[in-house]
Amino acid sequence: MTRMAGPVDVNAEMVRQGMAWVYTRYNRDPELPRLQAEAKAARRGLWRDANPVAPWDWRRNRR
Repeated sequence: MTRMAGPVDVNAEMVRQGMAWVYTRYNRDPELPRLQAEAKAARRGLWRDANPVAPWDWRRNRR
C-alpha cells in the first residue's frame, strides 16, 4: 500500500534514503527493491553499517 504525504510516496522516500527495509514477503511495489539496492550501493542510512541487522532478525534473536 502506497502511503502519500502530499505528492511524496513516503514508503519509497524512506527506502531511497536508507531509512527503511523492503520486506519482500509483503512488498507489492516493484520499485522498492530497486530503490533499496540504490541506497545500499550508495551506503545511505542504515546501509552505512557493513552488516545491518534486519528488524525481523533482531526481533527473533531477542526472544
